[in-house]
Amino acid sequence: MNAQTAAITAPSTQDAVQFLGADHRQIEALLADCARASVEGSAPADRTGLLGRLAVRLRAHETIEHELFYPALKGFIDAEVLDRAAADHQRIDARLEAIAASEADPSAAVAELAQWMRQHVQFEERELFATAAAALDLSTLGTAL
Repeated sequence: MNAQTAAITAPSTQDAVQFLGADHRQIEALLADCARASVEGSAPADRTGLLGRLAVRLRAHETIEHELFYPALKGFIDAEVLDRAAADHQRIDARLEAIAASEADPSAAVAELAQWMRQHVQFEERELFATAAAALDLSTLGTAL
């Protein structure tokens, strides 16, 4: 694992959008580590460990979004947009579980998962973060996150 993914820390400010954006970068770094381990033919135990850390990080991130961030946006953004974000999480989780359960070479599946994550992150940062910045007290929400 690289230094960027070694520790999960909150940004120096408690702004909710910055916090979630920093979390996105950490997840992306873990995905890059998983992809690198798959391509380099790392030992299965190493790949399993990376996938496990990714799963824990994703679930923590999703919990924060589902329990605090998305509810804060209700009334400021169309419910269908929030539903899409939640559906993305379910699809990503299912793919990660399938990768972890498979005996096959995970390289292509990890690359696909990384692409899905990039699309989800872009969607959240474009759609949800912009609405949050315009409608919410990001400092107060950031403290809650």
